[in-house]
This record gives sequence, C-alpha cells and structure tokens, in this order.
Amino acid sequence: MLRLVEVLRAKGAMQQSGAVLAQYLNYNPSNIAGLRLMAYSHLETGSWAIAAHILENLSERIGRNDALVMAGLTQAYTGLGETEKAIAAGRI
Repeated sequence: MLRLVEVLRAKGAMQQSGAVLAQYLNYNPSNIAGLRLMAYSHLETGSWAIAAHILENLSERIGRNDALVMAGLTQAYTGLGETEKAIAAGRI
C-alpha cells in the first residue's frame, strides 16, 4: 500500500495518494513509514502544526536519532515561527 502511495505521488496524483495513505493509516495507525509519509505530506502543503505533531510523536516513539524526522521537525518549527525549537531540533 505504501508503494502505491509513492507511485501516486510520483505521478502527481496527490489527492489520490493522500486518500490511499489515510486508508492505510486507518488500518495501521502506528505504522512508522506511513506516519512519516503523512507528516512529509503535511510539510509539503505547509500544514506545520499537523506535521510537527506527527513528527513529535514519532520522535518520542523511535528516539531522536532519526535525521529525517529531526529535519522535518526543524522545518515544521520554522514554519510555525518557533525558532528556538527549530534550532534545537536541527542540532540533534
């Protein structure tokens, strides 16, 4: 299912990929890869608060050693205007 989401995104079918991803997460709400894709989708659309929430939860679950999660948090905090949090996340 996640590969289908990636293919749809590559083809530019963002709405369709979002619907498939939402359906996937409905059945697998704790799937790390699915949550990452959802967070990155929100980053792309400028939904900073939602992306930050998802990424914060992910970092609590998997730790702060994931560079992509921390980079996403940096971007989300920057978008929210929370500079100090963005710098702290970026340093990690």
